Amino acid sequence: MRKQTASKIWGIFLIVIGLSVAGHVFGWWTLRLFQGWWTLFIIVPCIISMVQDSVKTSNAVGLGIGVVLLLSERTLISWAILARLFLPVVLVAAGLLLLLRGPASDKEKAEGDPSSVNVNESEPSARPETPVAEDVDQTEEQTLDDNTEEAEGDDDSTV
Repeated sequence: MRKQTASKIWGIFLIVIGLSVAGHVFGWWTLRLFQGWWTLFIIVPCIISMVQDSVKTSNAVGLGIGVVLLLSERTLISWAILARLFLPVVLVAAGLLLLLRGPASDKEKAEGDPSSVNVNESEPSARPETPVAEDVDQTEEQTLDDNTEEAEGDDDSTV
């Protein structure tokens, strides 16, 4: 469902761009791009990625960067303020990431700590299993029974 929605968003985006350029070529309207139009090449793919694959750190950071660049190109935020806010924004983002991710899952813990591997869930080893004492006893009993049956069968054929 998400991939269909992402395909529709891409389709609408491409149709709008194509019709805008075609109208400009035919002289139906003058295509005046707004200042910072190029940031849409960062913003739109990040939004589509969020719709298609859910929100991840990479597409959220890309969207944030695109929006900040758009705002600075539109002179709504100055570069001087952006430079001074860089460290606080990174710190707040890292804190939010830690809060929203929650505790590490058991799988992540097991990958990071070799002592936490559960023996029962681990993959079987390449070594052949050694028989348990009970299995050996049962195998010996079966062999004895088989030999006894063969011996009795030999006695019947000779008589």
